[in-house]
Amino acid sequence: MTHRQFLLALLIGLLAIPAGSASAQRIEDYPGYFDFRQLEDVVGAETTLEVNFKGAILRMAAEAARIEDDTLADMLLKLRGIQVRGYSLDRSARKALEDRIGPLASQLAADGWDRVVRVRDDDEFVEMLIRDTTGERVEGMMVFVIGGGDNETVFVNIVGEIDPEDIGRLGRRFRIGALEDL
Repeated sequence: MTHRQFLLALLIGLLAIPAGSASAQRIEDYPGYFDFRQLEDVVGAETTLEVNFKGAILRMAAEAARIEDDTLADMLLKLRGIQVRGYSLDRSARKALEDRIGPLASQLAADGWDRVVRVRDDDEFVEMLIRDTTGERVEGMMVFVIGGGDNETVFVNIVGEIDPEDIGRLGRRFRIGALEDL
């Protein structure tokens, strides 16, 4: 996993804290939830990284963040969960996966997700989609990153209310160039 991918996964992990009493609703019922079981047959490999944060674990992380940054903690409490899956794939497997993820991202777009970032080059494949069911706030984010020079492939799903300004603020705080201008 590259330094940039690690920082992105860490940032997204920090964003995924659910609110207290509202967390009784199942994460699967939120519009921004992505069921990673859809990827099992597509990827065809075992995960090398799996993160599933929701409920009490996320609230605990928000309170830990409050020690240094009240604004960050409040932002995290708006979220319901985060899921991350990482895979170590060789070059040919990554290329085959790119051919499968494109149609999956298109299907998500047809199901109401908005494609906001799409990168295709020799070394990197990125799709970022957001779920905005109200027209006023983002309720979920799905990111597919199929690695550059390394063998890492990472998929991230953030579930809950996401303010693009908050993502930009976090990008500036942690000096993650791709997120600083959001």
